[in-house]
Amino acid sequence: MTWLEEQGAELVIAGCTEISVVLKKLKCNALIDIDPLDILANLTLDLAFGHQDIPIVI
Repeated sequence: MTWLEEQGAELVIAGCTEISVVLKKLKCNALIDIDPLDILANLTLDLAFGHQDIPIVI
């Protein structure tokens, strides 16, 4: 991650859930990251508790 910062990166988007697991293990907190695992977990909880509905397209 340090290399990315040196290159001018300000944000990291983990492209798949496996990458987010590795980033957490490496404790790479320097850059703001968008983690699909967190997004999926939050969406799942929102759906489970009725805070959000699944849009049905016909």
